[in-house]
Order: sequence, then structure tokens, then C-alpha cells
Amino acid sequence: MVLTNVPIDGAWTLQSLNAALEGRQHDGGYWAGANPQISAIIPNQVWRGGVVPAASFNGLHFDFLVAAQGTPSLTLVVYPGTAIVYRAGNAVYQAYSVSVSNPRVADADPTNPRLDAIVVRVRDTALSDPGPLGAAIEVITGSPNASPVLPTLPAGCLLLASARVNALATTITNAQITPMRKSTTLNGGIRRLLDIGAGDLLTDPGFRDGELRDTGTGIDRWSDSTASWVNIITYTNSPNQVVGGNRYVTGTTLATTSSGTEILTNTGTGSFPVVNGQAYEVEWGFAHQLSIGTDVFKVRIRDTNVSGAIQFEDDIQNEPVNQPLFKTYKFLLKPTATGTRTFVGTFSRLSGAGGLDSKPDAGGRSYFKVTRLGPATLIPDV
Repeated sequence: MVLTNVPIDGAWTLQSLNAALEGRQHDGGYWAGANPQISAIIPNQVWRGGVVPAASFNGLHFDFLVAAQGTPSLTLVVYPGTAIVYRAGNAVYQAYSVSVSNPRVADADPTNPRLDAIVVRVRDTALSDPGPLGAAIEVITGSPNASPVLPTLPAGCLLLASARVNALATTITNAQITPMRKSTTLNGGIRRLLDIGAGDLLTDPGFRDGELRDTGTGIDRWSDSTASWVNIITYTNSPNQVVGGNRYVTGTTLATTSSGTEILTNTGTGSFPVVNGQAYEVEWGFAHQLSIGTDVFKVRIRDTNVSGAIQFEDDIQNEPVNQPLFKTYKFLLKPTATGTRTFVGTFSRLSGAGGLDSKPDAGGRSYFKVTRLGPATLIPDV
């Protein structure tokens, strides 16, 4: 028999038919990740539970942030927020709070410290969870130990922070609280990482090709083909913004005593920060004049010194005698490593007997400048 009608898992909304699980799967369609059934085919493809970043001030995100009281006690402060709580096999719950919560940790052990977990917990009695039904901020109490560890979390929990409760303690300060929030976002959105290092990890894999994350210093894109994050925007070096420039106004007349001898110009050295995966325009401008118009000079941009790799070269020839001129040279740079690159300008005489003055006026007017153009993959080689 040919199957002309093959039912799928659900549709939203169907009067008197939809169950709560279908509603959660419907909600999950909007949030980062994929249906858990796909994880059997593609690793890591589950919903990404986490806090939804929305409220920040001076770089601090307050969504479900856990903090100590102004006058420390065993009662904590948890700011309002929205979270997506993933539960294996049961899709996602959207939990939210519009006011500050004040959970209290249990009294301290008289002998050993412990680590308590502060969580958003969704209790679903239809899944045999103990009541009460609904969402809450809870403290999951750890076990006292000389080297305490966080307790195992029940199903339906999203970790917000850990709190160290020292032996005989009657207060919890901010120094004893470690924010451990992970973030999530809508499908196709840019996910702002939270509590990096304790919550979100830079080594956490992406869930799908093309997923974007905001690390606080730039935007990364997940590549399935390389199973890695690739930086595509660096905030400190915005596209089409000058990374750095050096202007030099000192120097003397430079002339080679024999043909082919290469010397540094008075333009000095330009050192600039660069990032792997980005493209840059390196520009060298300098004033100069020839003492014999028929002389031919080779000009080069090299790495670091006169023996460094040649990045660009050109000839100066057939110019008016003793007339100050200004030249600008540019080349495209696509570094393969993040760090500092240093460039120098050099001259060498190819023919003739005269000299080349690279500071023909009092101002000097010579410089290096490096401008970031954007991701290297988007900038064609020229």
C-alpha cells in the first residue's frame, strides 16, 4: 500500500487537541537549537536552555542575576528575567519573573562549607514532579564537605549561580556568589554570552551552522565544516576604521653609495594590532625628491626590518629634479595569526649616481596607516 498520508508530531493550534507538550514544542521552534529527535542524527542538536539577555547597565546584565543583600544575610537577591528551561524529551518551558526574588539558603553546617545552587526551576506535576506546580527561584542545598561541590540538579532546572556557605556562616556576600548563567536567544538571533568562564564557555559548541554569538569583544560565527567558532567582527577594530597610524617628522637626506644597497627611510617603523581572519589595508605615504631625475630607485614595504618579507614594491623614476613629491602605496593584508605586525619602508638605488631625499620639507609628511576592512572571506584578493 502506498502511504499518501503520514502523520507528523503535531500542529499548533488545534481546538481541543493540543497538549501541553505540543505547546512547548511550538515555543521551542522559536528558540535556539533544534528538536531533540534531530540529536540522534546531528550531535548537540537540542534546545539551548538559558537566560535571555535583555536588561543591562554599564555592561552588566541583570537578567536573573544573583547577588547578596545590601546588608548581607543568608537571604539573596535575584533580579527579574526571562529564561528558557530545557527538559530532555519534553521540549522547553519559558519561565519569567517581573520582580526581585529573595530566596534564602539553609543554615550553615557547623563544621564544613558547602556549595548551594541557585536555579530557575519549573515543576511539572504532569511529569511526576513534586509540587507545587509552576516556576520558582529555588536554592538546591549542597552537601557540607571540606572540598564542596555543587549538588546534582533535578530535572527542570536552569543554573543561575553558586553560593558558598562557609561553616557557621550567618551571611552570604557577593564574594561568595559565582554567577553561572548561560544565555540563549531566538533562532537566527545573536546570542550575548553571560558570565563567561563560569556560565557560558568560549569552548561551548554551536548548535547549527551560521549560529552567531556576541562575546563582548566581537561577533563569532559557528562553522559546522570546521566545528569551530570564527570571529567575523572585532569591536575594538570596527570595519573601515583605522587600526593605527604613525606620522614621522624627523630624518635627513638619504642616499645610497652603491647600486642595490637597501636602507631604511626616515618614515620609521609602524606597528599595528591585527586579528586572524580579518582583512586590512596597509598604507604608506611619504614625501621625497630626487637629485638626478633619471635615477631609478626601488621602494619597498617590508616586515620588521630591511631583511623582512617584502609586502609591496615599486620603482621611482623619471621625476623632476629637486622637486618635492608625495607618494602613497597601499596593499591588502590578510594575517594568518592574531598579534602585532610591524612594517618598515626602504629605498635602494637601481641606477644612476644621485641621491633620494625622503624629507624634502620641514614637515616630513610621512606615515604608516592600517585600516581594517572586514572579514577576510568577504574581501576579494586584488
